[in-house]
Amino acid sequence: MNMFLFRLSILFFLPLALWAQHPRLERANNLIDAFKGCKTFEERIEVLQQDPKIIHTLQQSPEVSQFLSTATAEQTYVLSLMVGLDQFEGVFKGFERLANKQASLEKLVSTLTSIDQFYQPIGGLLGYH
Repeated sequence: MNMFLFRLSILFFLPLALWAQHPRLERANNLIDAFKGCKTFEERIEVLQQDPKIIHTLQQSPEVSQFLSTATAEQTYVLSLMVGLDQFEGVFKGFERLANKQASLEKLVSTLTSIDQFYQPIGGLLGYH
């Protein structure tokens, strides 16, 4: 193998190898494995609710807790999944400063469910990650 190809392969494959070890990717892969055999949102929610971090994070916000008390299975799934993928803090950054938190939360969840549906051919939000 000539030196150019060797260097090119290092430049290409090393970042991929490092990315594959990223904690968020590892968490996503663990969720993919845990969801094998799950056919419904309810089954996926059961898997997600086995993680104390997810339950704790969702219960920290009164607005989120209130929303989840009347949420559909799909809405509960996308919010729980954001925690499971370590994306909740980023998605909710600045949430406490919003004037109408409930309306903003409804819009956010609507957007997340739309994104999940759009990416369903590759596994939804989880497959996208």
